[in-house]
Amino acid sequence: MDSNQDTVLIADDNPGVRRVLERCLADGRRVLTAEDGESALAMAREHLPDLIILDVRMPGRDGHEVCAELRGAEATRGIPILMLTGLGEHEAAYLSIGSAADAWLSKPFNTNDLEARVRALLGRGNA
Repeated sequence: MDSNQDTVLIADDNPGVRRVLERCLADGRRVLTAEDGESALAMAREHLPDLIILDVRMPGRDGHEVCAELRGAEATRGIPILMLTGLGEHEAAYLSIGSAADAWLSKPFNTNDLEARVRALLGRGNA
């Protein structure tokens, strides 16, 4: 593995969404996947990814709970978090107010929008 390669953790309970995200983001990146909030927390603590993509609605711990826990821990509080929601764009904008997430994206998403947000969160918005 390239030591300069970014690691992205994707947490979504829908296997189809995980596959689409993984295909979109795998080029030049290491992609890890989790199917629920608990797995996402464990993987984030173990791997300290460069970016975490969290689905808002997951069984057990949802994306909001996972995000809050990641922000509360010293080791993970600085990792950028992109939240995915099945809600519309206006509802997502409303939910983002006061959220600990760095960015939001509504499903279904445009892959160009996804890549632009990912690049910006990884600090390569102009690259």
